[in-house]
Amino acid sequence: MRWMRLAGCLLLVAGCQTSTMGALPPVVVQLFDEGDPSGRIEIKAERSGAILEARVEIPIESLPGSIIKAANQEMPNGTITGALLEIIDGKRAYGVQKRFDERDFKLVFSPQGVLLMKETQLRTEEAPKAVILAAQAAVGGGLVSSFKKVQRGTDLYYHVKLRRGGASYKVVMGVDGNVLRMVREAKAEIEIPLPA
Repeated sequence: MRWMRLAGCLLLVAGCQTSTMGALPPVVVQLFDEGDPSGRIEIKAERSGAILEARVEIPIESLPGSIIKAANQEMPNGTITGALLEIIDGKRAYGVQKRFDERDFKLVFSPQGVLLMKETQLRTEEAPKAVILAAQAAVGGGLVSSFKKVQRGTDLYYHVKLRRGGASYKVVMGVDGNVLRMVREAKAEIEIPLPA
């Protein structure tokens, strides 16, 4: 069974149906095929159904050597704990998850080894209180389950994940405390026929 996390909409693709609700982009089907069969696929979508980003877990040994080298140069400390194949801005990228000093990091690289994004898990005491309060207000309360600082190029922002009433929310916050994007994350099942 393959699970995917969705932001904003639910997509189910059934392999034996004759009628469809629309088309899942071929690049997502390709990611599905390349991902670890026991891993997870995540899709970030707009309310219109437009897919913005997609990623799948892949075995660490599937990472190109140049990406592992780039990750270890960017962050010499820590242990690689996971790997991702991603589509960001319509282009392939590799995610390297590392763990160091009891916190998680994610480094995203172009296939050429250029750092595109870095996520750093922050401890509760490191998170700006005003940002947490603004995120809680945006979704009507909830307990913070994770807080990450994200640097993408020169842009810096926060991902605040909250749990409320059994649901999981992510609020993307500017460093000034303004809400940039709010999503509800959901587990979903995706079924795609295996290649012939």
